[in-house]
Amino acid sequence: MRIRSKRPARQPKRQKRSAPRRSEGRAMTMSRISRSVRNASLLLLAAALLLAAAPSPAAAAGLAAAASAEAAAPLPADGDYALDFRMLRFGTDQDSVMQQYVVTPGRLLVRGGAGMFELTLKQGREIKSFQVDSGSGLAEAAAAGEDKAANTRVVSFPVDRIDGRWKAWVKIYWQVNPTFLYDHEYDVELELDPASLKPLAPTAGSSAAQAGTGGTDPAGAGAASGSAAAFADLNGHWAEAAVAQAVKLGLASGYADGTFRPNEAVRRGEFAVLLSRAAGYAAPATKARFADEASIPSWMASSVQAAVAAKALGGYADGSFRPNRPITRAELAVVLARALSLKVEPGDKPVFSDADTIPAWAQPSVAAVRREGLMNGRDGSRFVPSATATRAEAATLMLGLKSRLQRGS
Repeated sequence: MRIRSKRPARQPKRQKRSAPRRSEGRAMTMSRISRSVRNASLLLLAAALLLAAAPSPAAAAGLAAAASAEAAAPLPADGDYALDFRMLRFGTDQDSVMQQYVVTPGRLLVRGGAGMFELTLKQGREIKSFQVDSGSGLAEAAAAGEDKAANTRVVSFPVDRIDGRWKAWVKIYWQVNPTFLYDHEYDVELELDPASLKPLAPTAGSSAAQAGTGGTDPAGAGAASGSAAAFADLNGHWAEAAVAQAVKLGLASGYADGTFRPNEAVRRGEFAVLLSRAAGYAAPATKARFADEASIPSWMASSVQAAVAAKALGGYADGSFRPNRPITRAELAVVLARALSLKVEPGDKPVFSDADTIPAWAQPSVAAVRREGLMNGRDGSRFVPSATATRAEAATLMLGLKSRLQRGS
């Protein structure tokens, strides 16, 4: 009997399970890290490309300046234009109370590529001071006209564009009635509106024209010569006789419209002409260079060079001459003292009630010209150093300068 051994029942084949690989989680983590590193690398690369494309701070400043210059509205061609403006509260876009005291639009006068902006002030007697910063700090706007009956006056200041804002300061002292005194000072900004620019018929002998010539050579067409009797606006003026003599000697001239404009501000360019004629300065062989040479009309260029060579006048720290900038009485005193080689004592202080308002650099010269009887005060004992010198004052002083030089004293 054959005995067969009983085999154990065959177990169903179990599917072999592979043990989970310990490296799987690690691989997934490494994959994520790799992707993060790759992304970070791409970000760094992009940043590097951006930095490479970005201009340096200096270049950026240059680009910004270029963009600003491109955006600025330059002066139009020579001529007269109506140009609207607003008086704003300083640092805001809101109208200042000063807006009530001006007449709009103003008038833009462009001569020889240089611009002057004129505006009319209401309550002319009550507005004691109107100063504008044209690039060298606040300075009294030049007087360009007055209507006493209407109590208005016209003032002007140089501009090099027809957009943007100019810092200004105004002082109003108004006794409205016996019980109400309006006494206020304002920091304001004057904003021009280039979109409002409209050509006007030119006014002969406007304040932007130089030396009473409408912007042309005083010896040529457009200049009025003769005696003060020919100038209707000089009748009864305190400087009538002196201006008549200055005109007779060829030192000064009037405007083509038959006026002299004695109370208008005298500007550096036209004063250089008066000074060079009175002192007999000759143009030097070597010319001084100015950053704003293009704004100096040809008819005054040689006189400017002569006055600068004689060290009676000078340029500014930025290399400009600024022919359209009005001359103050303090500056006039310094020029006069230099031209006459007066003895100027350092530390000398003039005897005026407002002597403390005279700049330190001008005090010795003011004292010297006062001592010599060349310049007196305004309104009694006040020198008013920051006030602009007028055409009448300049003509009178240059007449005295010529006389003293001829006497040798």
